[in-house]
Amino acid sequence: MSLLKLKPYVEALEKDEQNSYGYRAKSSFDMLENVDLMIEAFKTDEVINQGEVLLDVFGLLQGFFVGIDCLYDLAIGLTHYKYYININQNKALHQLKYIRNDIVGHPTNRTYQQGSIGFSVLKPTSLTKDGMTYETYIYKKNKLDKHMVSVNFDELIEAYTSEKKQLIEDIYQFVSQNPKDGKMLDEFLNLYETLNLELVDKVRKMFMEKYGLNENSKHRLLWRLDLLEVLISWHDQSNDIDEFITYMAQEQVHKCYEMLCNIQNVKCTDLYTEIPKILKEFYIFIRKNEEEAYPLLTNLHDKDFPLHNQELEKLLSLNPKGLALELLLFLKVQTSEQKVYLIGSTLKKYRLKNQRNKK
Repeated sequence: MSLLKLKPYVEALEKDEQNSYGYRAKSSFDMLENVDLMIEAFKTDEVINQGEVLLDVFGLLQGFFVGIDCLYDLAIGLTHYKYYININQNKALHQLKYIRNDIVGHPTNRTYQQGSIGFSVLKPTSLTKDGMTYETYIYKKNKLDKHMVSVNFDELIEAYTSEKKQLIEDIYQFVSQNPKDGKMLDEFLNLYETLNLELVDKVRKMFMEKYGLNENSKHRLLWRLDLLEVLISWHDQSNDIDEFITYMAQEQVHKCYEMLCNIQNVKCTDLYTEIPKILKEFYIFIRKNEEEAYPLLTNLHDKDFPLHNQELEKLLSLNPKGLALELLLFLKVQTSEQKVYLIGSTLKKYRLKNQRNKK
């Protein structure tokens, strides 16, 4: 679907001092058109020397970075939420933020958590309009880690174009109809209590039909239902871990329910999920080591983060005991990106002492 399909809805938004949605949508729409021009120029420009290749590549990577921000902001401007887009589901575009920071953002001195620094070096013979290869050297306390990355520009262009097309289709379906449906809200409340796989399938179909979504939609509610299916089917021999998995499942339903309430502009029923014992013990461990441990939680959910394993090992080096240790070791053995995300995003919900006191 063409971006122009949304133009009447962007132009119809009020642009005033009361809220930012109108100007946000307008700015994003215009810049997305500019990014399209940049991509087309990259594909058709003839280059004579390496300097021109570099100029085109840097422009393309920065254009993608801006374009992704615009996709989020267009969704927020037109729907008031970013639920319709989740770039992290797209493997190529998820990696793009690291590629852009490595090569265009901070190639000569990139700072990571806990004092690590990185330097990226392009392989000169690899750089063409088709792709490039570069190596990143990350130093942490006199220890060196090396990462080799190969990039295919056609794959990035295809990933971005596909993501944009799907988002436009999903947003158009939303803005062109009445979003309210009380029956669906009741079904999500039922799902919170039962954690039933058949009900997951039922509410997914209801939601997709109501909002005109297809199987390729990246809507965050559908993504969370995928995560919920993983959780409902996931069991462990440890009762404490099993209780933790159930907690994560109910939290996913809670997030879906809140999304739906926001989309339909209705008040949510209060849902309270008690924090399991193993998570309480983990938070106590973090509280005792807050200065060192808290920054290490930031990227614990992202298996693709270059220092994910090192930061997990750093947490383990702080000598957690009992259930806190069991929970970190449970995370360490996971190979699934979804399961790493689920555990890591739950652990990083820890609030700093001053934040707890303010609340």
